[in-house]
Amino acid sequence: MNSRVDPRDLIGGVVLIGIGLAAVLIGGDYPFGSARRMGPGYFPVVLGWICAALGVAIIAKGCIPKLWDEGKLQAPAWRGLLGVSAAIMAFVLLGDRLGLVPATLLLVGIGAVMDRNNGWRAVLLLSLGVTIGGVALFVYGLGVIFPLFGR
Repeated sequence: MNSRVDPRDLIGGVVLIGIGLAAVLIGGDYPFGSARRMGPGYFPVVLGWICAALGVAIIAKGCIPKLWDEGKLQAPAWRGLLGVSAAIMAFVLLGDRLGLVPATLLLVGIGAVMDRNNGWRAVLLLSLGVTIGGVALFVYGLGVIFPLFGR
């Protein structure tokens, strides 16, 4: 048995640090404000730093040597990691142009397709259910101003 670094923790931590630092950089363009009077950049910056700190903690956990059975060491789930990242990027890039409904359908659809156990019916039902629930909650329940179908 050899000591090894858990690659899942290392990759997950690096991804979280990247997402966190991106949020800090993007949120830095907006007025920050204070804890009492938050500006539009407050949440992205604070949550970005929290996300980056969690990434560092996950990497630290992964760097603790562990005993691995050679036959049980698994490769990272690249399909899931890339699929979820692509789904989030599609929502971010297309949400403003296409609207909440198509962007949410794409977000959930892309994410659900990445699970090989999901059939097309499950993907469709999950996408429709989450989209309807999201519109009901955010647009009608909370009054968030977000175009349903494009500008």
